[in-house]
Order: sequence, then C-alpha cells, then structure tokens
Amino acid sequence: MNSSSEPRSRGIHARTARVLSEALLRIVDSGIASLLWVAPLFMGGRHPLGKLVYVSLVCATVLAWCARQCLIEDPKWKRTNADWLILSALSLVVLQLLPLPLTLLLRLSPALAELLPLWTTNHGETLGLGNWRYVSLYPNATRIALVVFLAHVMLFLLLVQRIQGMRDIQRLIRWVALGTTLMAMLGLTQYLLGNGNFLWVYADPERKTFDAVKGPFFNQNHFAHFLALGISPLIWCIQSGAESAHRVRCRRNKSTKPSIVFGRPSKKWPPGSRRLFPLCFAIGLVIFAGALSFSRGGLAVFALSIATYFMICGKASWINLRFAVSGGAISLVLILALMIHGYAFLAHEWTELWNASSVTEVLKGRLTLWRSLLTAIHQFPIFGTGVGTHSEVYPIFFGQSSYLEFEYGENGYLQVFLECGVFGFAILISGICLSLRWCFRTLASTSDARIRAATGVCLAGIVTSAFHALVDFAWYIPACMSLTIVFLACACHLHTLAQTHDGVPEGGGRCGGKGALRLLWCGVAVVVLVGTTQMTQVCLPSARASIHWDQYRKTVLSKTSEINSGAMVLDMANQLNDTLRCNPYDAKANLRMANLLIHTFESRQLASQLPMSLDNIRDAALASKFSSNKERDKWLDAVLGRNKAILDRALHYTRFALLRCPLQGQAYMYLGRLSFLDGGGSDVAESCINQALILRPHHGAVLIAAAKQAARSGQTQKALTYFSEALAQHRYKPAVIAEFSKHVSAQLFLEHFELDLDAMAKLYTHYRITGQNLEAKLVAARYVKALSQAAAAKRGADAAELWRRAFDAATFLGDIELSLDCIHQAVHCRPDSFQLRRDYALQLARNENFADATKELKWCLRRRPDDTIVREQLVFSLKKSLVSRVRE
Repeated sequence: MNSSSEPRSRGIHARTARVLSEALLRIVDSGIASLLWVAPLFMGGRHPLGKLVYVSLVCATVLAWCARQCLIEDPKWKRTNADWLILSALSLVVLQLLPLPLTLLLRLSPALAELLPLWTTNHGETLGLGNWRYVSLYPNATRIALVVFLAHVMLFLLLVQRIQGMRDIQRLIRWVALGTTLMAMLGLTQYLLGNGNFLWVYADPERKTFDAVKGPFFNQNHFAHFLALGISPLIWCIQSGAESAHRVRCRRNKSTKPSIVFGRPSKKWPPGSRRLFPLCFAIGLVIFAGALSFSRGGLAVFALSIATYFMICGKASWINLRFAVSGGAISLVLILALMIHGYAFLAHEWTELWNASSVTEVLKGRLTLWRSLLTAIHQFPIFGTGVGTHSEVYPIFFGQSSYLEFEYGENGYLQVFLECGVFGFAILISGICLSLRWCFRTLASTSDARIRAATGVCLAGIVTSAFHALVDFAWYIPACMSLTIVFLACACHLHTLAQTHDGVPEGGGRCGGKGALRLLWCGVAVVVLVGTTQMTQVCLPSARASIHWDQYRKTVLSKTSEINSGAMVLDMANQLNDTLRCNPYDAKANLRMANLLIHTFESRQLASQLPMSLDNIRDAALASKFSSNKERDKWLDAVLGRNKAILDRALHYTRFALLRCPLQGQAYMYLGRLSFLDGGGSDVAESCINQALILRPHHGAVLIAAAKQAARSGQTQKALTYFSEALAQHRYKPAVIAEFSKHVSAQLFLEHFELDLDAMAKLYTHYRITGQNLEAKLVAARYVKALSQAAAAKRGADAAELWRRAFDAATFLGDIELSLDCIHQAVHCRPDSFQLRRDYALQLARNENFADATKELKWCLRRRPDDTIVREQLVFSLKKSLVSRVRE
C-alpha cells in the first residue's frame, strides 16, 4: 500500500509543480510585457516614480522566474559572453560607493585635493564636515543609478534565460512593435487632444505637451529614440505576416512554392495578406509621430534604423516591388499628413540645419558642454566622478554662466567616461563590440532566413542606440534602455542558435546536475528577494518625495505667488519639509531649505527691535572676539532671540546638503556666512568662499559673495572683478547693483563698470526707489544718451519704446527740451499709439506750444472721448491759444 501511494503522491506533486510552473511562466511573460508597455508610461522611467515602477516590475518578474526554476524538473542556467562585463561594471560602481581611507582615495582620484581642499585638509573638521571618503561625488545619485543598472542587468539575464527558441524571439519582437505603435498613438492623441499635462494627469512645473509629440517622455528626443528602436520590428512584422499568409495558402493548396519573404520573393502580395495593411498603417503612424516630435536627431536615427535593417534585407533579396510600392504609399500618406499639420515647424528645423554655417551652430550649446566634459574627464580619468554625478560636476568646468541646467551630457560616451572613468568607458565599448560581434557572426554563420531577419532587427536597434548616443544620452531612460536590452538578449540567443544550427556546441547550458542547479536557483531567489527589498528602499524615498518636490517647483515658478511673498515662503517651507521628511538624503532639497531659512531669518530680523542683516550680525560677532563659546552663545541669544533657532537649522541643513554632495557651491557660501555660529573666524569664511569659487566659478550668487568677502579684506580690485562678472548675468544684476551701490557713488559705479542698457535701467531704478535722487540724475543723464543711441539703430515699435524710456528719464532730469524731443521721436516711430500721442500733447502743453498741443489733443480726444485729462488740457490749450492770438 505504501509502495503504491508514494508514486501517486509524487505524481500529484509533479502535476501541482507543473501547474504552478506554467502559471509562473505566464506571470513572467506578463511582467516582460508590462516592462515594454506599462513601465514607459511613467515618464519613460526618468521620473523617480517611473524608476520605482521599472525596478519593482523587473524584480517581481525575476522573482517569478526564480520560483519557476525551483519547481521545474530540469532547470538550466545559461552563461553568456557578457557575464564578465556585467560583473566588471557592477564592481566599478560598488567601488565608487565604498568608504575609503583618504590616502587611498587621493591615489585613485588625485584631482580631489584641488577640487575639494576643505574636505582633504583640517578645515573640514573645523567646519564639522570631516574628510570626503568616496570616489563618487554624489553617493545618493550613484546609489540610485546602481539600482537602475542592477534592474537592467536582471532584465537582460532574465531574457537570456527565458528565451528558448525562435518563437520566443519573434514574440518579443512583436511585443516591441506593438508597444511602439501604442506609444505613437498615445503621443499623437496627447499632442492633438491633450490639456498640456502628460497623459492628461501629470502637470510638470516646467514642461508641457503642446510644443511637440513627446508622449509620456519629458524630452521629445527620447520619445523619438523610443520610436526609432521600434520601427525595424514593425517592418519585420510585415514581412513575417506576409510569410505566414503565404504558408497558409501553400498548405491549403498543398503547394511547395518557395517562401515569398524569407526566401526568393515574388512581386505580388499573397492572398490573405489584407491583415498586413494595419501594420503598414502602424508604420506610417510611428513615423508621423516621430516627425512631429521635431527632433532632428530622432529623425536621423529613424532613417539609420530603417537603412540598417534594409541593408541586411537587401542582401537576402527581400526588398522587392511589393515593399517598394507599400513604402511609397506610406511616404505619400505621411507627406499629406505633414502638409496638414506640422510641416511648417519641421521645415523650419531642417532649413535652420541646412543654412547653418558651422558645426558649432548646428550643435548649439552642445560643443561647450562637451568641452567641459573633456576637461573634467582629464581631471578624473581613472574611476570617474561617480555614476549620476554629471549635473553637479559639469558646472565646475563649463567655462561660462548658464541659466540652463544640463541634466545629462548630450553624449552618452562622454558622460560614461566622466562618471565611470577609463575602466567604465572600456566596459561600455567592449559591450557594444560584443553585441555587434553577436550580430555579425550570426549573419555570417547561418543561412536560415528567419534567424537573419531577427538578427537584422536586433542589429538595427543596437546601431540606433549606439549612434544616437553621440548627440544624446537616452541610455539613462529606462524605457529606451529596456528595448535595447531586449535586442541585446535576442542577439545573444540568436548567436548561440546560429552556432547550434551549424553544428557548433552552445556556449551556455548546464553548469552542474539538476539538484545543484535547483539549489543554485533557490539561492538566487533568496538573493533576489533580499535585493528587491534593498532596491525598492533606495528608490522609494525619492519617489515619495517627488510629489512634494514638484509642488515646490510649481510654487517657485508660479507668477501669482509673487503677489504675496509671505504665503509663498510658507508654502515653500511646507513643501520642502514634506520633501525632506520623505527623502532626507536629497542634497538639493537640503540646500533649498537652508536658503529659505536664511531668507526667513533676514526678513524677521529686519522687522525686529534690532534690525540687522545676517552679514552685519556676523561682522559684529567676529569683531567681538569672544573669549569662550559660552560668551558667544550668550551674546547671540541676546541679539537674535528666537531667530537664532532659524540660523541653527539653516546651518544644519547646509552641512547635511554638503555631506550628501560636496559639489554644491552655494552651500559653501551659506556655510561661510553661518560659520560664526560655531566660532568660525574670517579665515574660515574666506576658505568657504574659495571652495565655492572652485566649484561654481561663474555662478552669480557665489561671485557676489566673493566680491563682498574681497571688499571686507581690502582687496578692492578683486571685488570689482567679481562684481563685474556677476553684473554680466541678467539674473543677478539687481543684487549686484543693490550691494555695490551701498559702498560707492554712482560716478564710481559708472567708471568701473561697462553697463548695458538693462544694467543701466536697473541702476537708475534702484537709485530712484531708494530716494537717492542726485545719484539717480547722474545715471539718468548717461541713460538717456544710451537709449537715444540704441533707438537710432531700430525702427517701429522697438524704437518707440526706447524713445519713451528716454523721455521718462529726461523728464526726471527736468530737461523739458530733451524730453520733448524724445517723445516726438517716439511718436514719429509709432504714430498710431494713443499713449505716446497723449504724452507728446501734454509735453507740448508744458512747453507752452499750445497750437501743436491742441492738434495732438484733438486727435487723442477723437480716439478716447472719455479721457477727462485730455479734455481738460484741450480746453486749457484752446484758451491759451486764443489769448495768444488776441495779444498778437
């Protein structure tokens, strides 16, 4: 009885295991499909929430696969030639995150001694910072990048294990084609029927969806890249569909005609191929959506992807009259669609490209950015600055001020070299060469047309990704990278499949017995489960904080918030508090909180019984030379009262921001202003300013702080140099003028600085607002001359506006003849302007030219009969004119 029940029990367990394994396989396939179709909807994975979704889906899918491998009777582990590259890349990133002794760190990154002198000397201990211990200069960003890279690796290894044959590869290619078509449809619908929000839901503070077709991607270039990766799978689907229809027809007629697509082609569409027309429509839709992205780089890689695929197809004689006619029809429909919508802007983009006189003009700001990256690479050639640190590193070497922030390097190879050094760059190039080797060896070693067609799809995707990286960095977008990983995994298996078909043994397979492999997969499942927990814990804080951070950015960019600054500051404080509560490791949020607290302190302190600015309080504290910390704290409590707690918090957030990322130049500026709270002297403040200048040599706020520090130290010429450079930046002109005008006269200001019209206008306005009329008149005289010269070079409304401004300044000077001439010139440039004619008429009346004033006032009254001032002035002018005639 026992002998008969044991086999039955084993049979029941076997059936249960088989059912579970089949269910888990369906879950795995669903997870892979979700990564291709669902994960890109979360802003392409670029948003922190998108990263969390992508990583979570990958981990869940890999866990399901590991569980299935533990259940099946014959588990396998496939090895690939890329395993050593993966291990090398992971080891490099882990090394960047390891805390190292300072001596070893300086050997690995010698430039750190010059870049971060505060962190590599005793000054760091004095300021409560300590010594820097990581190769990565922004460990939190590197940690998140490591998690995303691990997800990419897990997806690649999962696909390698999951793909069992050509059917699996063909299924993946169809899934990519379907995902691309759905993305194009979504992008077009959002562009034509959208409300400005991404997917009609997410409102980004800075980006809208009206300007181009971009789908759920922040950048239309990345949207175009995504579609370019999927265009060759769509063409493959047409060929595959035509082949399937031909085989069905042959089976019905019991014919043995050759293949029409993957063999010797015929010139006619096969019977039953009407279902291919939706695929042709899908190709047209994808190309149309890519064209309306208005991405020149995206359209270029579109053409490259199609050309690469058809080069391989042409070698196999797959391009024939049928595909030429269908391609011509698609092109005609696309041209008609673009003529209806989008042609003008697209034509302008290409005309601008065609008429460009140099490569610099074509690439716009990219060359400047690339030069700065090359300089940075020269400083950190071995292990780089850390994955994900580009946005904080490039401003150090950028060479000029810029209001734009380059989140990525506009060149994948340079950014990888910067962040990972020569070792990371070598791993990248080795990976690209290995993938190309898989494809070319497959094409050379097999005559199977289906394998060659699938290899063509993979090669087109890999080439598209590699070439677009020359002018963009779509590799850090998980949605784009996931498609590339699909092509890499398929190329790897096709290479193995081609070798197997030619009698060459596979490179992967078993690496032990069944029991050992099942035990191995159980261990992998445990590792993946623990890793999943850690990976989601890394991504979760930034995903949760992103909601509050977006609200903060909206508040900062909102124009209505300027009406009530108190409410604005309160909203910003609450949003930053929520952001830091969810993610205390966000260096930027910590820095913004420190800045907001300093602003709050100065507002409250100036409204207190002892109205002193923070700089004045610091100077007074340094001049007091306290004998002990207790005496200093007692004095600060007496002077600041409750406001001292605000400064203490600001100092805390400043230090915390620097401990997370030591490259934030503004943080050192704040640290220098607040160091007196802990007994820091003027030498400490000067060290902080010098550190800030190393990291942000062209930042306006840092230059102003450096100028003020130089002025305190008696270095007048250096202060003038810093002020002059800061004044050249439009954003900081009011701050420079407000600060510098406190110490020097308007005459000295005009002598030492070359002021453009905008700077002169701000200086003139500043003196008028502050009640310094003598200084304002001195500036106004120079201002009127500059406006007159500028207006003489312009025509129409632009010239009229300049003359009007000159009229206002001349009126303030009290020069009636000059003001009359200016307003007359403005009317001459724009005679249809009611306001200008009105001002001209009133000025004529003030100059007692009542005859001409009467003519102008009558013109104004005909335009606006309800203007009481014009009516009263007209009556007065008529009376004066009559009196003058009677006297004559």
